[in-house]
Amino acid sequence: MSEYCIRKGLQEIDNDEYFEALKSLAAKKINSFTTGDYWILRKKTFTFLASKGFEFELINDVLKEVLPNNS
Repeated sequence: MSEYCIRKGLQEIDNDEYFEALKSLAAKKINSFTTGDYWILRKKTFTFLASKGFEFELINDVLKEVLPNNS
């Protein structure tokens, strides 16, 4: 695929839909784990989402929303 096609395709992605898809995927992954430890959930979910190509900043934003509080 050419760089032009990639850029054109990325411009067509709705940011809100992209964020919601990331949030949904993160929630599904978190629910698949048997541990309730915050740091293990965070690390494993972050690694999973990063391996799917999502941006680190967006992953951090999503994890703040979907992970149970660290208290």
